[in-house]
Amino acid sequence: MPVVLDEVNLQILSLLVDDARRSQRAIGRLIGMSPAAVSERIAWLEERKVITGYRAQLSYVALDRGVTVFVGMTSVQGADQRQLAAQLLSLPVVQSVDVVMGGMDLMVRIRVRDYAHLREVFFDQILPLQGVHRTESLISLESIESENFARDILDSMRATVDDE
Repeated sequence: MPVVLDEVNLQILSLLVDDARRSQRAIGRLIGMSPAAVSERIAWLEERKVITGYRAQLSYVALDRGVTVFVGMTSVQGADQRQLAAQLLSLPVVQSVDVVMGGMDLMVRIRVRDYAHLREVFFDQILPLQGVHRTESLISLESIESENFARDILDSMRATVDDE
């Protein structure tokens, strides 16, 4: 079930998605609340799993994992598919696995150093996994993403709250 959020909750979330290291005192100053009240709101958002964690954003290029490859995969069906997804996620190069509908069953996002690393990962780690039937790979030339997708969603929700 979606959680009903008021304007204050949306303001707090917007400030946190812009800078998750922002203190409760700083948030309180910006929205006109005490740090204790901000703390209570954040705890409420965490309890309801609106906030599921805090992360640092990293440069994969700086970490020598600048090549992004999407691997569409036809695989086993049913519960074994989730087991295959878990095995894929255990590989350190796999960023995400999505169960999808259409011509493929899984969409796997991997990050590698270069094409030699891709070949090694593909032949030595991915293809040997039980349940992989067929793959189709796409190499990303450039990733164009929203600067802050979470903030974009929150802004659209705030506009809805303001209209009511």
